[in-house]
Amino acid sequence: MVVVREFATSPIVRAVNRVGYMLCAAGVVMLAACGGDDVDVAPTTTAVVVTTVPPVNETTTTVSFTEISEAVFAAMSDGSAEALASVIGVVTPGSPADIAVRHQIKVAELAAIAEDEIAAVPTTTSTTAEVGSTTSTMTAPETMSTAVEGCESTNTCTVYGTPVFDDEGGLRSFSVNGVPLEQVVIGPGPLSVAEMVQARVVSAYRAPSGVTAVLVSVTAADEALTIFGFAAIHRPLTSADLQPVETLGSWGADQIAAGQSGETLLVFPDTTLDGDVVLTVVTSSSIDLELKLALITP
Repeated sequence: MVVVREFATSPIVRAVNRVGYMLCAAGVVMLAACGGDDVDVAPTTTAVVVTTVPPVNETTTTVSFTEISEAVFAAMSDGSAEALASVIGVVTPGSPADIAVRHQIKVAELAAIAEDEIAAVPTTTSTTAEVGSTTSTMTAPETMSTAVEGCESTNTCTVYGTPVFDDEGGLRSFSVNGVPLEQVVIGPGPLSVAEMVQARVVSAYRAPSGVTAVLVSVTAADEALTIFGFAAIHRPLTSADLQPVETLGSWGADQIAAGQSGETLLVFPDTTLDGDVVLTVVTSSSIDLELKLALITP
């Protein structure tokens, strides 16, 4: 059994702290960026003294792939906004892993605000690690065995594995119950505009249960808006009957002031991650607008 270590004390944090120390020791040029007092700019007639700092006599800490993937998988299993936010720095910006982590952060935040359970939040602890493909020069990933508490009795585990890293060592992708992340997460989608009201899919995630959670951003024009999230429908492209799917519920913004933006989470039952979502909003002057939001990554 592998015990997932607290990420705050992992070698990742120690490595980042060490790099910050070395940068701050590099000379007065870095003083302002490292939190020192303000330094007046010297007159152009003043000679510049260059100080050579001797190299630090210690071994640089190497963060293994296993440390990174272990931390991200543990955060995804935990499902809390705090745990997920702690691993943002080790995923590739804009990658499927980044989209998935940020999506789950928002889901967790909305669930906490509503004091409600959202189907897109993990309900069982689960984590695994498999040898992942990589082109990075970092230490090769290690194979681990895991035991997931409660999975045997519930049979509803979500298993994360097959980590894939970028050239810089950031986690770019992984699998969810054996399915590549690219097949279960998308975002952001193209912009949709109706009467100057703008909206788009920020991200969408199809959980192993089949539930699809769609995070939508809406921006009002010169009138306030009311969002009828409970009336949203998903129109899939690849389902057997191609019938519209009604939402299980919505969380987040339902009132948006003029010129402001808000985000709403729409959750749909067993459905595909394609087609579009139709969202109805009503302006303060009682004008109904229908926004068609594509479930694709532009």
